[in-house]
Amino acid sequence: MAQKGFDVTAFDITKSGIIKAKRLADNMNVHINTFVADINSFELEEKFDIIYSTG
Repeated sequence: MAQKGFDVTAFDITKSGIIKAKRLADNMNVHINTFVADINSFELEEKFDIIYSTG
């Protein structure tokens, strides 16, 4: 999605998942916002147009 020009925020419950996401984004020359959080219990403070989960 970041390659298509979308602003992307990635959540992962593990720090290793976020490290992998950042590395992949760097390899593709795109920027993503990341942080460690459990999306099932995290209360979002901002609005998102799409929330996509692969888990």
